[in-house]
Amino acid sequence: MRLIKNKSIVDKNIDVNIFATLIQTSFGIGFIPFASGTFASLFAVLFALIPGFLDSRIISLSLIFYIIIYSLTIKQFLAKYGKDPAEVVSDEVAGQWFAMLLPVLFTNISGVNIYLFISVSFLLFRFFDITKITPAKIFDKMNNGFGVLMDDMVAGAYAGISFIIFHKLFIILK
Repeated sequence: MRLIKNKSIVDKNIDVNIFATLIQTSFGIGFIPFASGTFASLFAVLFALIPGFLDSRIISLSLIFYIIIYSLTIKQFLAKYGKDPAEVVSDEVAGQWFAMLLPVLFTNISGVNIYLFISVSFLLFRFFDITKITPAKIFDKMNNGFGVLMDDMVAGAYAGISFIIFHKLFIILK
């Protein structure tokens, strides 16, 4: 995690189209000089407030579509900004959505307060994204588009599974 970001090396000879920039920086969030990953995760949880977004089909299709667009645009961004540029925060959005998707798929969150759900999901994802528990650490060291995305998907998986466990324990202890 980079709270205060180091400026990425920029190859001024490479043009990155506006679409790739909007996707990879999550509409410019990646250019925030501090905690841009946290802001991107907050951006991602705001989608949960859109009616219907937490329907398993909607969030699944959104995540798949987002990963496809990420995959199509990451190469030119990495070519311009380096192997793991701080400006790329699209991986945080995908990881956060995955953290919310798993509880939607594998537990009944209908009785859970939406604000509690997104808050706990956000905190768990940020914890696992920052700590980079293996295999996230392995992906983080890959320094390519796949590794950039996968370390956050692993963090999202850890966060989603943790939420499911906490939710099940809460029901049992209630």
